[in-house]
Amino acid sequence: MGRIITVSREFGTLGRPLAKKVAEKLNFRYMDPELLERAAVKLGKTPEELEIYDNQRVIYTHLDGSKYVKMAHPLGLGDDRLQRKLFQAEKEIMLKEAEKEDLLIVGRAADYIFSGIGKEDLLRIHICAPYEYRFQKAVEYLKMSKTEAREHIRIIDKARGAFYKQITGEDFRSPLYRDLILNVENCTEDSAINTICAVASVRFHLS
Repeated sequence: MGRIITVSREFGTLGRPLAKKVAEKLNFRYMDPELLERAAVKLGKTPEELEIYDNQRVIYTHLDGSKYVKMAHPLGLGDDRLQRKLFQAEKEIMLKEAEKEDLLIVGRAADYIFSGIGKEDLLRIHICAPYEYRFQKAVEYLKMSKTEAREHIRIIDKARGAFYKQITGEDFRSPLYRDLILNVENCTEDSAINTICAVASVRFHLS
C-alpha cells in the first residue's frame, strides 16, 4: 500500500489549501473533491445531488446557498440512509486508492478509517487554531461578513464534531487518531507546510 497522510481541520484554519500545497510539495496525490465525484458515480448520482440533495437538514436557513454549507454536512444533506451510503462509498474508494499510490486525504474521518485497518505508513494531521484567529481568516481570506463568519464557525464546528463523533465515537479535538496537532495561529503558511513536510519526511523516511 502507498503512504497516507490524513488532514482534519477546523473551519477557518485554511487547512484545505494548506493540505493541497503539502501534497504538491511531497508529490502525494491530493484527494478531496475527487472523492465526492467518484462516490457520485458509484451511487448513480451527480456530485451536486450528494453535496446538497435536500435542504431539510440545514439547521440555520441563512447558511442555505453558501458555498461553504456542504462543510456543515460532511455526509451530505438528507436522509440517513443515503448519508451512510455516501460515507461507505467514499471509504471504499479511499481504501482502494491507498493500495496504489501515496495519498493525502482531507476530512471524512480518514484518520480513523486508516487507523482501523492497522495502516503502518500513515501520518494523521489535525489543524486547529483559536476562535479569534479563525474568525479573522473567515473575514479576511474567505471574504465573509462578521455575522457570516461567526455563524459558519459555530455551525460547521458543531456539524463536523457530530460527524466525527458518529463515525469514530471520539471528540473531533481528541488526539486519539492524530499524530500531529498543529496550531497554525502563529505559523506562516510556509512554516506550517514545512513543519508537516518535515514530520512526513521522518515518518516515511523520505529523502
